[in-house]
Amino acid sequence: MLLILFTGLGAVILSVFGVVRGVAAFWFPAAPYEPSKRNKIGRPQDFPKGETRMLSLDKENVFVFHDDEGIYAMSAKCTHLGCAVQETSTGFICPCHGSVFDPDGKNVSGPAPAPLRWLEIAYTPDGRIVINRAKFVPAGTASKLTVSDERA
Repeated sequence: MLLILFTGLGAVILSVFGVVRGVAAFWFPAAPYEPSKRNKIGRPQDFPKGETRMLSLDKENVFVFHDDEGIYAMSAKCTHLGCAVQETSTGFICPCHGSVFDPDGKNVSGPAPAPLRWLEIAYTPDGRIVINRAKFVPAGTASKLTVSDERA
């Protein structure tokens, strides 16, 4: 009789524990919140042609270029250990470990195993530039400007 009582009591306790755990999992999910990797950076006229600008977007540096073909974005994160690369007269260099990249971000020397990553650029309906740091595109991929984009 005592064994049946303890077995029943144990089943009730385990059931209550399961319900409490389920409710807690609903209110406190295991997936952590991650901020969006899409950033509005301004309008095309904010980036003069022929100029390279480095922006810090949520603690991640990005180079933005503008030429006759359009606007480009390239990550400034070294592919070796994630250090911030710096622009030089011949391309880019990682000051931490000496990786050297050409103007297109291709790794020329040093420990970096891969080129710098080019990032997707899009436009909002009101003409603002959006960089998507989570979506990589082939090197040299520009966002083509239209006449309406330049006036926006």
